[in-house]
Amino acid sequence: MNYYFTQLLKSVFLLAVVFLFHMQITFARSSGVTGRTKKFNAGCNGNNCHGNTATSGVSVMIMGQDTVMVGQTENYSLMIMGGPAVKGGTNIAISSGTLTQISSTLKKDNASGELTHNAPASFSGGNLTFQFSYKAPATAGAQTIYATGNSVNGNGQSSGDQWNYAENKIITVIPLTSVE
Repeated sequence: MNYYFTQLLKSVFLLAVVFLFHMQITFARSSGVTGRTKKFNAGCNGNNCHGNTATSGVSVMIMGQDTVMVGQTENYSLMIMGGPAVKGGTNIAISSGTLTQISSTLKKDNASGELTHNAPASFSGGNLTFQFSYKAPATAGAQTIYATGNSVNGNGQSSGDQWNYAENKIITVIPLTSVE
C-alpha cells in the first residue's frame, strides 16, 4: 500500500508541475508582447501566440490626425473588429516619436517604447478600442504608426484566436510656423 501511495504522490506532483508550467507559458504572454508589428515583420505568429498567419476576418484600424506639428501630441484610437471578438490585445509601434497609453488596458514597454495590452481586454458592441497618444519628434518628415490586433476566444489557448495587422498610419510631421 505504501508503494502505491508513493507512486500516486509522484504522479500528482508531476501533473502539478506540468500544469503550472503550461499556465506560466499561457499566461506569461497574456500580458502583451512587443515587437509584433509590420515594423518588425513579426505579427502574432510563433511561440504559442495567436496563429501562424494574419486573418482577413480581423480588421485593425488606427484612427487620428494625418498631420502633426513638430513636438505636438495628438490622441489616436486603435479599433479591432471581427474574429472571435470575446477579448483582444494589441501591439503598437512607431518609426519615431513617443507613444503614451491613454487606455488603462495598455502599458508601455520602456525598452522598446511600444505599447501593448496589460491583459486581454473585452470586446463591447462588436469591437475593441484602445486609446493612445503620439508625440511627434523634433524633426519634420513622414513617420509611421504600426499596429497589430488580436481577437481571441478567451479560452487561454491559441487555437481559434485570430489576428491581423493594421494598415500603417503615415503621419506627416510639419515644422512649426511662426505667427507675425
